[in-house]
Amino acid sequence: MEITEDNYTKFKHIMPVQRGNCKIDNVATLNALLFIAENGCKWRALPKEFGNWRTLYTSITRWAKSGILERIFNELKVNGIIEIMYLDSTIVKAHPHETDALKKTGKHSLGKSRGGLATKIHVLATNERTAFAISLSGGESHNSPAGEELLITVGEQLTLTDLAMDKAYSGTNMRIIAETLNFNPIIPPKSNSTGSWQYDTEKYKLRNKIERLFERIKRRFCKVFTR
Repeated sequence: MEITEDNYTKFKHIMPVQRGNCKIDNVATLNALLFIAENGCKWRALPKEFGNWRTLYTSITRWAKSGILERIFNELKVNGIIEIMYLDSTIVKAHPHETDALKKTGKHSLGKSRGGLATKIHVLATNERTAFAISLSGGESHNSPAGEELLITVGEQLTLTDLAMDKAYSGTNMRIIAETLNFNPIIPPKSNSTGSWQYDTEKYKLRNKIERLFERIKRRFCKVFTR
């Protein structure tokens, strides 16, 4: 995977101006980040043709903290009418070395689930290839609170949109928030729910698209799969 100069023109206007003493341009820096994500290696293991790994790491860290990476993501999001979206989460086990992060600089979206230290990735997707919004939480967290926050952050950007979710999001509060934000929740009731409601069973079957998105991300990007 590589960003070309043609790709770069789509979001060049939001990128920072290179410092005079920096010999690595923005395109090369982003491609170094993609290499790290795709191969799951350490920054020190970057091939020398990318440039000095420490310079690249410093630039990416600065961009992450200043919100530039998030702005790139938002710039490339799908525009236009979205008829149906999918909400779900996937869990990623943390590498044993991640345990030090809890002691040094906070949680970093890490938490102890049944399988050990892990992170949950919450995704609102438009199809099996496109994520519209992403958030992280500790592996021990329940789906609904994080899902509610994710909907609130994007709800005002959309008109009436169908939203397919699994039973983990079937709580009353979740459905009320979804409807308030112009979503039409498509979700079956749990077997132990106090009430029942109608939902579109054919549209609910399309929810497999977000599962395929998770599989694609984890297969393509080792850095995500190994946390």
